Amino acid sequence: VAGRGVLCRGWVPQVRLLAHASVGGFLTHAGWNSIAEGLAHGVRLVLLPLVFEQGLNARNLVDKKVGVEVARDEQDGSFAAADIAAALRRVMVEDEGEGFGAKVKELAKVFGDDEVNDQCVRDFLRHLSEHTKKNQDQD
Repeated sequence: VAGRGVLCRGWVPQVRLLAHASVGGFLTHAGWNSIAEGLAHGVRLVLLPLVFEQGLNARNLVDKKVGVEVARDEQDGSFAAADIAAALRRVMVEDEGEGFGAKVKELAKVFGDDEVNDQCVRDFLRHLSEHTKKNQDQD
């Protein structure tokens, strides 16, 4: 990769990398923490789900026009380097990518705002508490 980039063989400081001004896109497995980190930093998402809830996360983000999923062979789920390159081109180079850029910048205001996130957690905990109390009262 001489002259073209960096190869890191150990743990990658993902949040620090995503925060760098030169990063515009993020190839991610679509795990929730990685999605939240990418959106918090306003980078465009290229989604390559592998296991568990990642496929559902990816579909939701594609439906919301927040990211592009890497195309795969429908028979065996395989993909090629050209498929990754095509997805990256869609979000980073083609006109369609401008829409993704605007959408993730908008979401960065929510995901990157600790006060908003804390309020969402408080609201969720209050909802759980009220729901639990209602269920206990019914028993």
